[in-house]
Amino acid sequence: MFADAHHNLGLIYSQQNLADLAIKEFTASLRLSPDRTQTHLEMAKIFVKMGQREEARKHLTIVLSATPQDPTARQLLQMIGS
Repeated sequence: MFADAHHNLGLIYSQQNLADLAIKEFTASLRLSPDRTQTHLEMAKIFVKMGQREEARKHLTIVLSATPQDPTARQLLQMIGS
């Protein structure tokens, strides 16, 4: 329940281009629910935008290990160079 709240707040911050606040909320969500692939995907999107490829790759690897055919994760990984 609280993981959802942090995730949703992270989405709002992300949509407002407040990356630092979004990362903080997504991190809190992952602390409560570490296997939440959608939160890992959102973190990866932010890190791609910030040019932090290794951080993005870490989150994309987690997403793809749970859902290997995730099209967004595969596309982002291709963008940053797998």
